[in-house]
Amino acid sequence: MKQMALGALAGIVSAFFLQFLILPQMDGFTLWAASLLPFILVGFYLYTRPTLSGIGTGFMVFLSLMLMQVDAMNFSAVGYFDLALGLFFGLLGALMGFILFAGVYGSRWLQNRLRSKLRLQVVRTCHESLDGLLGRFESASRDVLFQIAGLTPPGSSASRHLLASALSMQEIGRAVIELRQHLAHVSDAPLSARVLDDVAAVYATPSTQHYRQALNSINAALDSTAHDAPETAHLHLIRLALLDARAVLSADPTHGKSQPRSMTYAA
Repeated sequence: MKQMALGALAGIVSAFFLQFLILPQMDGFTLWAASLLPFILVGFYLYTRPTLSGIGTGFMVFLSLMLMQVDAMNFSAVGYFDLALGLFFGLLGALMGFILFAGVYGSRWLQNRLRSKLRLQVVRTCHESLDGLLGRFESASRDVLFQIAGLTPPGSSASRHLLASALSMQEIGRAVIELRQHLAHVSDAPLSARVLDDVAAVYATPSTQHYRQALNSINAALDSTAHDAPETAHLHLIRLALLDARAVLSADPTHGKSQPRSMTYAA
């Protein structure tokens, strides 16, 4: 990165000498090519040296950008330095951003952010309008899935943990949406409606208390619902998905934490 900046600075200075001191003295294509050749050779030589390739890249890129060989040349030094400073400081800004944020890849902070995005998708399925909700949920959950695949080290335990969480979230999100679609045509199902609030609470603010409350609400709704009722299947799916989602509510196992042993699950 430092080499790229040094090469860019050298390219800007070289292009200035070429454009304002050398090229105005040249007449014809042959002399124009002969005046450019030494600089191009220097740039390619630097680029082919493993320890200097960054300088060579910056040099050639900025030399080409700043010369801007056109039919009607503009020999305004003010305009040249205005463009040069803008490009150079833009490059420095990009390099600083890369230095500051490149370490985010695979970090614990990024993993926590991805978990938060996963939980948010489930919360939205519990409260947002049903119009187009399934499509929005599928799109958002798959987007997070692609982020997990691209922003975590392949094959790592963190990647496997997050991918398993994403698949579990997708399962419970679809089950919640299907339950809500059924409840939209039912006039009286208070316990099933309460399940939605408790499931949303689990994923909005994960805790053992909210987790147990959600399971208790699901069990109460199942006990009060006929076995052949349509919502029974949806409630069972949510319960099974919630049991599979225990790892999502706990800390990442790669950081040495585990699910509390005192947590129990209804049969």
